[in-house]
Amino acid sequence: MMNIHRNVILRKTITFLLSFLKNGIIKRDCILFSPVSNMIYSGNVKYLFEHLSSNQIDDCYWYTNDIRIKKYLDEKKYKYITSSHPFHMIWILLKTKIVFSDGDDYINTFELIHDINTIKIYLGHGQGPKTTLEKDNPMNTEEDQIKRIHKFDLVNIPSNDSMRFIGEDMYKLPKNKLINIGYPRCDQFHTKKTDNSKNLLNELTENYSNIDSKLILYTPTWRPYVQDLPLLDMHGLSLNKFNDWLVARNIFFLFTLHPYSEMNIKKSDMNSNIIFVDTSKHPFFDIHELMLETDILLNDYSTTSIDFALLNRPQIFFMPDYDIFNERKGFVGNYRNEMPGIEVKEYTDFIIKLENILSKRDAYINKYKQKSDNILYKYYDMEHSSSIISFYILTKDILKKQKKEQ
Repeated sequence: MMNIHRNVILRKTITFLLSFLKNGIIKRDCILFSPVSNMIYSGNVKYLFEHLSSNQIDDCYWYTNDIRIKKYLDEKKYKYITSSHPFHMIWILLKTKIVFSDGDDYINTFELIHDINTIKIYLGHGQGPKTTLEKDNPMNTEEDQIKRIHKFDLVNIPSNDSMRFIGEDMYKLPKNKLINIGYPRCDQFHTKKTDNSKNLLNELTENYSNIDSKLILYTPTWRPYVQDLPLLDMHGLSLNKFNDWLVARNIFFLFTLHPYSEMNIKKSDMNSNIIFVDTSKHPFFDIHELMLETDILLNDYSTTSIDFALLNRPQIFFMPDYDIFNERKGFVGNYRNEMPGIEVKEYTDFIIKLENILSKRDAYINKYKQKSDNILYKYYDMEHSSSIISFYILTKDILKKQKKEQ
């Protein structure tokens, strides 16, 4: 207890001393990229970071504490900051002019980024029907959530409709803080580059064929309550039986967890064709690259549904805790009426629906095309095919304006 108290005092003292230093340093062209976790390399920030780093903007820094990511960045000759080099990290934070973040917070060691001269830009990590404020959580009140988002100077919400009812009405943001530029991670949906996804699939599965195999991706989202893997609550499900069905049809079933999820995954939950992608073992895993290889998305409330709708591919929904989630988190609108796919509740029906999609794929897509278009209108404007370029131009404009002011 004494050590904890001493560390708190030390941190406050350093923060106080550095506050004088940060006010005396002129912000340079340093641009910082802050992922939702410093142990992963993915998300909107990744795509923007790599584009800016490769296009004559030299002072771009990724924040990571993962040794594998550091090695990759060293090989690519990309710059980064890390807690293992604290003085270098502090120096870059002091000089940072722009920070891009995927989450509703960003690295702020010793409060060095809390500075009116540092432009803080929220890229976003997903907008959809579940984008609501968490309820009845004293550790994360509605006021806390709104306060975090207000720390940003610009907040990217990728549709004009959701800028209004999410940005203005829910987050109480002024219009001059809202931008609609799209998600850099979705630009690849227009270029169809899948090499990294294929390499990952070949690494995870011994028998995956890029030509003949099919892929079902399952993306259960985070819950504000304790929940085991929802799939295991499917009535009549036997993982062994399901695996046999997958093997017989040369289909692989991959599933991931939200970065903040506390669901427990056991080895007994896996089989030859049922594979859990553990991001702690695969820090470069990128679910949007994997979507390009995915034939069917199995979802519950995750905003992956919105991004996958851009690909115009079949979706199925399994939501055994719908009433609990609706009570504890809630939805924007009536989720069951909006989702662009069928809801299944037990195993036999699940298999029937999968068989139907496999044999009549186009008919299934056409059946839900209007709902798919509706959710894209509501949450993601489809004209965003070059959001990376748009953010590149925005970045150049900010830096150009800074030089004029100096």
